[in-house]
Amino acid sequence: CTLLVAVSACFIMQIVVTSDMKGSIRSVVDWMLREGVEKAKWEGDAEFAEQLWREGLMVVGKTVKLQRERHVVWLGGTPVRKPGKKTRKKLRQGWTVTVQPNCDESLAKCVAAHGEGWLTPHTVSLLKALNAVSIELRTPSSTLISADVGIVTGTIYTSLTGFTSPSHPNSGTALLHTINLLLCNRGFAMWDLGTPAGYKTRFCVLSNATEYVPARRRLRDKTPKRPLETRICIPVDD
Repeated sequence: CTLLVAVSACFIMQIVVTSDMKGSIRSVVDWMLREGVEKAKWEGDAEFAEQLWREGLMVVGKTVKLQRERHVVWLGGTPVRKPGKKTRKKLRQGWTVTVQPNCDESLAKCVAAHGEGWLTPHTVSLLKALNAVSIELRTPSSTLISADVGIVTGTIYTSLTGFTSPSHPNSGTALLHTINLLLCNRGFAMWDLGTPAGYKTRFCVLSNATEYVPARRRLRDKTPKRPLETRICIPVDD
């Protein structure tokens, strides 16, 4: 295999992970874990990107990241906070959740809400090639008011980005609640919400890379009890 290493004047090591390393990705990830290396460049196609993803590397543009900490929900454990009374009333009025294989509308709204940031055209194309899905909350008139774009790997669902309409500020909580119930019901084991953020601390735990990577390897080839459906009724508890 080929491992290209360049050392800058600041002695920062830059690794380029290339597609002829397909049989050695696990070893590279193990080395990154030992040495505390969090970023590397990568070169290859969507198939190679999927292999990097399966080993626990986050593919962002032409960079792969091995984050030291990630927010994780171990499903069946800590519950997501349930929607309040006002939100439950809205749910009864006909809000629906759908799982869509086409995430174009959701990604466009994410870019509009947060700016392009890491969602460059190259990354968006890569997400589509990796079969990213969009879990969407819509009003009775089919207006998209909240969405979570993520990737399914075995019994792991990884949230990558999302948005909530300013005109429906409670819809984000409703969607998180529903995703949690949906994944538990379908037999998923881990919900990965990515980098630490304030709102996640209400229902996630921090998982460091030495725990996260082995768990991902253990769960990536398992099959959920039921696949994600294209239309889901939202459970509402009084």
